[in-house]
Amino acid sequence: MKTYFISLAFYLTIISFNSQGQNKTMILDSIPVDLRKVDFDRDTLFFDVNSDNLKDILVMFIYKNNVPIPDGESGQMLAIYLNSGNGVFRFMEINKSLLWLIHNEVKQIDNKSFLVINEGGGQDWNRYYCYFLVDEKAKNWFLYKTEVYKAYYKTGEDKESKTLISKKEFDKDTRIPFNQVSFDSLFGELRAAVPEPEYYERILVNKSYIYKEPNVKTKIYLIKGDEVKIVKEENDFLKIFYYGKKTIEGWIQKSDVE
Repeated sequence: MKTYFISLAFYLTIISFNSQGQNKTMILDSIPVDLRKVDFDRDTLFFDVNSDNLKDILVMFIYKNNVPIPDGESGQMLAIYLNSGNGVFRFMEINKSLLWLIHNEVKQIDNKSFLVINEGGGQDWNRYYCYFLVDEKAKNWFLYKTEVYKAYYKTGEDKESKTLISKKEFDKDTRIPFNQVSFDSLFGELRAAVPEPEYYERILVNKSYIYKEPNVKTKIYLIKGDEVKIVKEENDFLKIFYYGKKTIEGWIQKSDVE
């Protein structure tokens, strides 16, 4: 886990972080966003993205809670900085519409390419993959492939499995520059096809035990016919609220309402 300390001086942003017990300092030559409106989000990612054997950085920004998100933006941003070799990182590109969902991940493929994964929540079990490759001549990164996987859990297994349901490859003439890639343009139709979650269900078993956390069972239970509000799904469990003589919050097994 890295911690960040940010200060502005002479238009340079200095980030000190602690990683594996070592304090290091990075200097970002410019910031493409207003730091009064955004925060540094999650861990900075260190890997080579332009095949020069230097670890570059991909920085995530997120709008602060009280700041309205501009039209066409997702509220989360991903910026690419190249390592100059002297502790200074040069800003290259920023994308403001790719990290669309709450859960996302960036992975290195090799020293020329990387992968961005958006994960749906609630009823959306899709995993949206975007692959980027550097064009050294153009000094830019381009989307060259997308994949969409449907996630599921096999009976008796805790590890998530995936099935490929969509794939598209872009040739050199149709590849999209990194800063122009829009999650909504690429996957909007698939997202629109995801059904809205049913927020209320009735208990179908004689006794539906309440769990404090998934797999942490209590002695409290609901009975057949009780109506519950579903707010979250996690593997074989549903997080619920029951509004009776008193409000009950907890988890039940999916099978209790299916």
